[in-house]
Amino acid sequence: MNRRVAPALLTSWLLLVTLTLAAQRSGQSAIIRHTKDGYSTQVGTPLTGMHELQVAQRFITSERAFNAFFMSEFDFWDARILADYWDLNIRNSKLNIGRKLIRNQQNGTLDLAINSLNSQVRRAREQYLRSVRYGNPSTYALYLEYYTYNDARRLAQLWNNGNASPRQIAEAKYAIDRGLALGNYDFIEASLKRARQMD
Repeated sequence: MNRRVAPALLTSWLLLVTLTLAAQRSGQSAIIRHTKDGYSTQVGTPLTGMHELQVAQRFITSERAFNAFFMSEFDFWDARILADYWDLNIRNSKLNIGRKLIRNQQNGTLDLAINSLNSQVRRAREQYLRSVRYGNPSTYALYLEYYTYNDARRLAQLWNNGNASPRQIAEAKYAIDRGLALGNYDFIEASLKRARQMD
């Protein structure tokens, strides 16, 4: 019985699909529309109705993306922490931020893009901080990339009234790395400036 029913159902389904597609008017089945930020098409069928699909987006030059990034509220340290999160280099992270801002500004959803990027920065910071191990300076990637032992020693002296034991220097390294991850670059630089003046 199943051997006779299956081909009949398949034949009925194919006939229904063929009749549905044949009933469509070719001129109304797809409408391609050009917008300022790309190309979209509206595709419709009697079964599913009309749907708008994004076919392509206009290319945003690197120069425009960099300008958008540098004019935004986001800074180098946001791009740096997002680079790890997105598995990109810092340059491409800046471009990615700039392009997101431009596209969403064109779509009228700039506030949503900024909120989304801020949320991603928070998640990236949390992810980075989970990878850092106190007492293991080899996990202090931000500190290791941009600061030196002497910077940590100077800050340890500043924060501990002129004393800088090895433990206090290790704590300063951790504080620098954590501060950078949390976006406190200005505080670290201001503290270092004060510490250098005390030398």
